[in-house]
Amino acid sequence: MDRYTLTFEGRMRFRRMMARVGTESWEGAEDYEVLNFIYEHGSATLEEIAQHARLSWDQTTNRLMALMYHGFLEEVAG
Repeated sequence: MDRYTLTFEGRMRFRRMMARVGTESWEGAEDYEVLNFIYEHGSATLEEIAQHARLSWDQTTNRLMALMYHGFLEEVAG
């Protein structure tokens, strides 16, 4: 089963994002939940992410594809 992990650039961008979340309102709460879960666990399957973020399969797939498109995540075999 494939797993998703943060890219090097994605890890750096997420760290900067974490610093801002406490100081300003942020509209990407679902993205934050997904990225934070992967940041803390190293990698995760679609099912693990969906369960943690309390998103449907379709919502999770859409979030993962968008985050991959923007360079935050990459898919790894595993």
